Amino acid sequence: MDRRVDKYPTIQAYAADDGYRGTAVQHAQTQQGRFLEVVVGLTGPYVPMAKRWVVYRTFGWMPHSRRLAQDYEIIPGNSENMVRISRVKIMLEKLI
Repeated sequence: MDRRVDKYPTIQAYAADDGYRGTAVQHAQTQQGRFLEVVVGLTGPYVPMAKRWVVYRTFGWMPHSRRLAQDYEIIPGNSENMVRISRVKIMLEKLI
């Protein structure tokens, strides 16, 4: 998390799953001065967890890009750039 704070200083809060309940919350608050919201399990027959749907929706859009449908890239940096290009394409389509 420390590298992200240096790279993106405007981030004020994080969201995380149940698995990050312990020391990650304390580390985010004491070491970074950021708020870490931990989303706990389901509370009914089907209640979507807060903010989790944003991640699922984002990953659901990515396979629409042909190069992200399968892992074609050898170098991880190329794969990361293809994700960025895909996100830019999706954002531009939403603006138009």
